[in-house]
Amino acid sequence: ADDFVIITDSREHAEFWKSSLKEFLETEMKLTLSKEKTLITDVRKKHATFLGYEFKVVKGKGEHGYVTRTQPDRERLKRKVDVIADNIKKIPRDTSREKLIDEINRINSQIRGVIQYYQCCTWVSVSMDKYGRKIQLAASRRLKKYKGKWIRAKDTQNLPRIHQNYRQKIPSVKYRDIYVGVTSLTFCNWQETRGKNPKETPYTAEGREINFRRTKKKRIQARLDDVYSENASIAVLKGKWGYLNNFEFVMNKAYALNRDRLKCRVCGKWLIDHAPYTHRINPYLPLDKVNRVNNLISVHKKCYMAINTPGMDISDYEKQVQKKILSYREKLVVSHTRNN
Repeated sequence: ADDFVIITDSREHAEFWKSSLKEFLETEMKLTLSKEKTLITDVRKKHATFLGYEFKVVKGKGEHGYVTRTQPDRERLKRKVDVIADNIKKIPRDTSREKLIDEINRINSQIRGVIQYYQCCTWVSVSMDKYGRKIQLAASRRLKKYKGKWIRAKDTQNLPRIHQNYRQKIPSVKYRDIYVGVTSLTFCNWQETRGKNPKETPYTAEGREINFRRTKKKRIQARLDDVYSENASIAVLKGKWGYLNNFEFVMNKAYALNRDRLKCRVCGKWLIDHAPYTHRINPYLPLDKVNRVNNLISVHKKCYMAINTPGMDISDYEKQVQKKILSYREKLVVSHTRNN
């Protein structure tokens, strides 16, 4: 990376630093500053652009009478939105429902990627509101070919971590008995960034605990997004997991994981650092019922194996956990008996 910004308190100091750096880089490092890109900007009057962000200070209740206002680089954001809108238009007009859902997943990944990059901007919501409608209208026109409808986001079954918080309607299509929607660019909020805590280090117990508390929410969100990932959708589309592991299963396992608050339903420990397993309480139900949320629980791999391996020794588990394992084992036996 060769981009950098120097922040100082006056134009005089800015000129000094520019001249000093120019001399240092040319003399010591044999590098030349770009005249076009090396600018001096009074951010009280005009925004400065850096790494796709616009920075400005405006009058407010800050310590010195000003507050920082950041927003996405408008030209770059517009280009990103145009690319997403074009990708929506490229969705085939006549394809299978599974392939359509796969395309929607790809589009949603692009939209969420833009949001996650810019959510540190204080004006992210204002910026996204300006461009969100373009993507929604493009999606609505394309999904109309598949009898698409405007459905409340909270009533769709994809991206549950995001959509459960919004009543706004989004373009959606029906897949079996659920709705899958194209998420909105406006489903975003400013995420404050904090300074580095010097005590946060992987080399001490205290440092690791501080890191866990700070990153827990993001890691939970990342794990939920991973469960409902593009790779999972592709695997289902290509039939790599068998007929039971269809799109409904991929979407509902994420919903179940969200319901379980990223904790194992058997041992109660966090499901953040390792890929969670999804256990079907009754795997013998008909296909239209076996993958419903109320039949799915989120567990660790070890707990999953303990439930599904009747002869496995579980004496090293706590008594309460042993009871849960035996209970789920019993449900498997009863379910199998009833369906035979």
